[in-house]
Amino acid sequence: MPRNNGLLDSALRAPLHAMDCVDVLIGAVRDGRTRVQDSYSRDRSTPLEDFWYGGIQQF
Repeated sequence: MPRNNGLLDSALRAPLHAMDCVDVLIGAVRDGRTRVQDSYSRDRSTPLEDFWYGGIQQF
């Protein structure tokens, strides 16, 4: 994935609204196997794993 996560530079420089930034914990189960992912979204787009924003997987 590109360094800018596929977002336009103008979107990355746009001012943020207090309700836009959200930290999300996503859990899934399929065929008895589990997956947990710590994600973040700086706007109303699809959340990305924290490491794309320089963070770490921390629950």
